[in-house]
Amino acid sequence: LTYGTLAVQAHSRSGRVALDATLQHPTAGTLALRGSVPQPDAPDSAPLDLRLITGHLDPAGLAALFPAHLRHVRGTVAADLAIGGSWRAPRLGGEVTLTDGSIGVASNGVTYEHVRLRLAGSGTDLLVRELTASAGDGRIDGEGSLQLGGPARLTLALDLRLAAARIAERPAVS
Repeated sequence: LTYGTLAVQAHSRSGRVALDATLQHPTAGTLALRGSVPQPDAPDSAPLDLRLITGHLDPAGLAALFPAHLRHVRGTVAADLAIGGSWRAPRLGGEVTLTDGSIGVASNGVTYEHVRLRLAGSGTDLLVRELTASAGDGRIDGEGSLQLGGPARLTLALDLRLAAARIAERPAVS
């Protein structure tokens, strides 16, 4: 799997590290991370000031990162996500969207088509503002949140509505 070209500029000054990083792939698009973070020896409560930006990113590489879970991922990701707060208590703002998506899930054998996902950063939550997909002849709609509870602690709450949606393709799961 080729991830592309990574260009990173980092400068340390006044207890902070200014960061400008760009991952450029010839066909998948560009992902940029800009802003500043506290130096490694700073307290966990020192402020973060980061922005994750992409205008048109192909998420196909996610399947290679999670081969036991995903058969494929397609679509277009756009993001303008602000990350503030601190390492101990991050705060999010901005939005991430997946449009024209297709996700093949390994565990249930289902491919979800026409996926649209819209996430909005809201303090310690990443809100699922919109989740739509078709599965077989049916449809899935939902919303919810992913709450950041500090390092290595996430809480997911989703409200899903299934209308004749196929939830499994494998006979052992059906």
